[in-house]
Amino acid sequence: WKGAIEEDEERQLVIKTTSDRVAAIEARFRELHPYELPEFIVLSAEASAGYAAWLAESVAAT
Repeated sequence: WKGAIEEDEERQLVIKTTSDRVAAIEARFRELHPYELPEFIVLSAEASAGYAAWLAESVAAT
């Protein structure tokens, strides 16, 4: 990082949500994360119709 090798303990976080909520999640993640430039990667995936409906309903309630 910035010309130096950094060693720090890190954790991987997986969040499942709908595409319309990604920007808000990223903004909040950057507010809370202590790193100047935290890694934030978005992977798109297809889901079964039933799971996709459940997920959309679940995130709409928050």
